[in-house]
Amino acid sequence: SVNMVGQHLLKGVKIFPEVLKLVGPKSVLDTISELHSDSLYFKQISENTTNTLTFSSYNNLRVELKPSKSIITLEVEKITEKILELPIVPINVPDNIKLKTFPNKIKATVLVPLGNYGQLSTEDFKIVVDYNEIRDNASKLKVNQFLVPDFVSVTKIEPSRVEYIIKK
Repeated sequence: SVNMVGQHLLKGVKIFPEVLKLVGPKSVLDTISELHSDSLYFKQISENTTNTLTFSSYNNLRVELKPSKSIITLEVEKITEKILELPIVPINVPDNIKLKTFPNKIKATVLVPLGNYGQLSTEDFKIVVDYNEIRDNASKLKVNQFLVPDFVSVTKIEPSRVEYIIKK
């Protein structure tokens, strides 16, 4: 279990060694499909943290685990919030029709790791409204996230629904 301090993100988990060796009778090894370890609890993590992961013993089965322990490292990164103004792109609009939204941009609140902050570009996002979602008497369309960078978490889109007009 991992409990992060606010404004921090678990970036990755590394285990060394990644491969363990089981030594023992083939008839016993064929029955082992998983390894069990002690539970680890990480509370209030705000920086990279390392701990030892101890695996259950198989001595009663005449099986030896090499090594019997691994080192687990939690990689932590600080995150920051940013507000971006992003254009709305209509999709699935027939060629003979134009769809215009009001407003034509949204404000997206995103969380981004500090290490990726410099890579953040509005061109990496695609925020859309889908012509196929138009229903009778519906005056607004839902705003959807179509393309968002892997390292970003969108926490809020304002407005989440927009008015539209159709021109033929």
